[in-house]
Amino acid sequence: MDSHQHLFFSCNYSQKIWGKITQRLQMDCHKLGWNDIVKKFAECYNGKNIDSIVRRLCLAASVYHVWQERNKRLFSGELRNEEEVYNLISEAVRLRLMSLKVKLTKATSKIQIVWSDKLVLVVSDMSQYGKIENMEVKWNKVVWYTQNIPKYSFILWLAIQNKLTTQDKIKSWGSYDLMRLQMDCHKLGWNDIVKKFAECYNGKNIDSIVRRLCLAASVYHVWQERNKRLFSGELRNEEEVYNLICEAVRLRLMSLKVKLTKATSKIQRVWDIQLNIISQ
Repeated sequence: MDSHQHLFFSCNYSQKIWGKITQRLQMDCHKLGWNDIVKKFAECYNGKNIDSIVRRLCLAASVYHVWQERNKRLFSGELRNEEEVYNLISEAVRLRLMSLKVKLTKATSKIQIVWSDKLVLVVSDMSQYGKIENMEVKWNKVVWYTQNIPKYSFILWLAIQNKLTTQDKIKSWGSYDLMRLQMDCHKLGWNDIVKKFAECYNGKNIDSIVRRLCLAASVYHVWQERNKRLFSGELRNEEEVYNLICEAVRLRLMSLKVKLTKATSKIQRVWDIQLNIISQ
């Protein structure tokens, strides 16, 4: 019978996944029922220290991906083994950890060893300064701007800092989006692409917004395609991924309020959309 108690984490399938996660957390609770797991986590210190954060991230990610796997099996007939789902959970926790700013302590050093991550450190005193690389960056406006798509910007932020697990996978974009942008950079390497985009004007004009949306959407969907192929065995061709990127950019553009100018008129033609035009 499909139930919370069975799914989290009493069935053999989810218990094996949860067992590996709790082993990593060094918590002896992999044989507990769902209500007892919730009680145990609630009784732990749930503050701002790194161990508390990791513990709660693992629980949330485990519930989400086990629930997602249940739905895939039930409604799509798709099956993944325990190792694949465990890897998805681990990757989700890693990505979130790599976005945190933490002080260098024994606890954070241990997390880096256990999770094989390079966490972003906050300088607590000048003696730590030498441990921080590239304090000043020129690409911040390429990633963070009002019109961005947050989940795309987050993955782009990780990619620029070489923090995606297999950074070398994201080096070939195809020429489609860059042709639309009329930018001659589809043959450049990743570092040169970032440099070129950082050197462009990254303000509020429509061309700047579209350019950055395309970069972020391309990174996100190429990365997503890599994960699907690696963990689910799903393959989409270049045209399908390109269409996903275009659709994401179109939808974001259509939500913006812009003035009618030559530039916005051109964007409407190139992207085959109707922008939300406001009066001058």
